[in-house]
Amino acid sequence: MKSLVADFGCTIVLSTATQPALNVRDALPQGLRSVTEIATDPKRLHRALRRVRVEWPPADETTTSYADIARDMKSHDRVLAIVHLRQDARVLAEQLPVDGRFHLSALMCPAHRRRTLAAMTRALAEGRVCRTVSTQLVEAGVDIELSCCLPGARRTR
Repeated sequence: MKSLVADFGCTIVLSTATQPALNVRDALPQGLRSVTEIATDPKRLHRALRRVRVEWPPADETTTSYADIARDMKSHDRVLAIVHLRQDARVLAEQLPVDGRFHLSALMCPAHRRRTLAAMTRALAEGRVCRTVSTQLVEAGVDIELSCCLPGARRTR
């Protein structure tokens, strides 16, 4: 990128949901110089465009059981729980009612994930129950809109 700017007069625009630290500094000597924010007031834009409200569990709650999370999920018609391990996703999903239950995992082949996502999209479009348990793969470009996302279990059963 530096070469494109210095040698060819290019302007580079980086667009990302989670902006990395790009500026040159002691910890990043190969960083970029003269980085300019395009948005005039990013904090104001963040507030104006906010679509979610984050509510963390109390700090003294160090563990949450699958049964507790499943119980919480059953109280929502459109809910997502993201867990760390594929086995955790399977175990938690098995504790939900079959009707409206969806499970996503990196162990699924791409075709199976696509079918599951299509079924979720249909359920959401038709106003049916959509309770989803997934690993972090759901964070990578999956476009679904649910009313609630619960924290995943912290390895207690």
